[in-house]
Amino acid sequence: MKRKIIKSLSMAGMFLACHAVVFGQTSSDSGSPPRVYTKGIAQLFGCDSHNDILGLITPGTALAVGQADAGNPESDVVRISGWTMEGASSVIYEAPDLRIKLATLSRVPGSCLTIDGSQTDPYGNKWQRVTISGRVEKGGVVADVRTVWRQASKLYAAKCSRCHGLHHPSQFTANQWPGILQTMAKNAGLQEEQKALIEKYLQTHARYEISDDARVQAQKQIKAASCVSG
Repeated sequence: MKRKIIKSLSMAGMFLACHAVVFGQTSSDSGSPPRVYTKGIAQLFGCDSHNDILGLITPGTALAVGQADAGNPESDVVRISGWTMEGASSVIYEAPDLRIKLATLSRVPGSCLTIDGSQTDPYGNKWQRVTISGRVEKGGVVADVRTVWRQASKLYAAKCSRCHGLHHPSQFTANQWPGILQTMAKNAGLQEEQKALIEKYLQTHARYEISDDARVQAQKQIKAASCVSG
C-alpha cells in the first residue's frame, strides 16, 4: 500500500517534498546536520586538500556542516547536494525541474563525490543526485540564510529599479529569472558577484511553476504517504 501511494505522487508533490528548503521551509529534525549558507560566491575546496579548488558555490546555497578539522580551523568541512545532468555534470542544480544553480565545478576527485540516485526527466535527459564533500572558508558563510536574502533584496531594489518599476520576485518562475535578469544586469551595470546574488535571491523567491490546486493536492498526497510510513 505504501509503495502505491508513493508511486502515485505527482511531479508537483515530489517538487514540494524534495525541494522545500529552497523556499525557506527547513526541517525540524534534530538529527539533521547543522547548515550554513554562502554569503556570496564561495570557493569550494577539496575534501582531501585545502589547496585543491573544486569550483564555485553560488550565494545562498545550503551546506551541511561536517565534523570540524583541527588542522584547518579557518574552514568548515561541508557537503553540498543537488542534481547534475548527463553531459553537463560540471553544474549542480537544485533539481532537474528547477534550474537553480548551486555550484559550478571544474573537477571533483572520486573521493569527494557520492552518487545518491538517478532519474530521467520527461524530456529524456538523465540526471544524477550527487553529494560533493569539501571545505569552505568560515568567513564566507552564515548560519541564517535570511541574512543573505536581506542583502540581496536591498541590492536588487537599489540597482534594478532605475529603468522601470521593480519586478516582484514572484512575478516570474525560477527558470525564467536568469534570462530576464541577463538583460537587466547590463542596464544596471551589475558586477558578476552582484548578479549572482540577485539571481539566486529572485529564483529562490520566485513563484511556483505548479498551480495552487496541484500544490494542495500534492500536500494531501504527501501527508497521506507520511501517515502510512509512520
